Order: sequence, then C-alpha cells, then structure tokens
Amino acid sequence: MSPTIAPNVAGGGARRALRLLAVPALLILALAAACSNGGGGEEIAASPLLDRNESWSYTFDEPGTYQIRCHPHPHMHQTVHVVEPGEDAPGESTTEARMEGREFRPREIRVEVGHTVTWTNRDDTRHDVSIRVPEQDES
Repeated sequence: MSPTIAPNVAGGGARRALRLLAVPALLILALAAACSNGGGGEEIAASPLLDRNESWSYTFDEPGTYQIRCHPHPHMHQTVHVVEPGEDAPGESTTEARMEGREFRPREIRVEVGHTVTWTNRDDTRHDVSIRVPEQDES
C-alpha cells in the first residue's frame, strides 16, 4: 500500500490527498543516470561494481583532465589531472584513491603520465569507477 499525504490547503482548510507511488530504487537510479550527463565526455574505462575492500586500477597514458564518476551514485565525482613529469596541476599527488562515505577521496588528484591509480571501496555500499574524458569545446 502506498503512503498517503494529506496536506492542508491554504485558504479554506480543505484537505487534499496525494498518493505517492512506490518506484523501485533501481529505476530511480537508472533515471537519474540517464538524466545526468555523468560528467560529460566519452567514457574510456569502467570498473565492475566493487564490494567493500575490493580495488580496481587504471593506468593513465595520456595527459589531460579526467572526470571520475560512480554509475550507481551519480553525485559521486572526482577529478584526475594527468601531467607530464615536472608539470604542476591542482590536486593531491597520489596514486591511491578510495570510495568512502559515498564520496571519492581525495576529490582531486594529480598523477604523472604512465602512472596507475588504484581505487579501493571502503564503504559497505557497492561502487564502481567510470573514467571519462571531458567534452572538448570546438570553438
């Protein structure tokens, strides 16, 4: 049975019932992912769903800025700046990242070309890692 909400309507005290439909959580997630651009750009790699304490690694062979997302949790995002040796960029210099508290941590990282980043899931919730190259402005 769906819950009923009966708010007071201002100006007369009349009550109007609003029936909420129960929508499976997976359908909501699928719709949210479809409506979100997932960070834009082309997905170049994606991990399987990772259980707690499972890890997945990716080697960045090209310089650039990459957007990281979690398919089941579109609010989770991270930026990876891949730079040539000696070049500076924002973010923490590390090759270890984690999913923790339903966030990617650190939120922004920097690695040199050819380095491998390893993501480890520290949550009880399953997460994945989707790597996207941002869309290029063609102007």
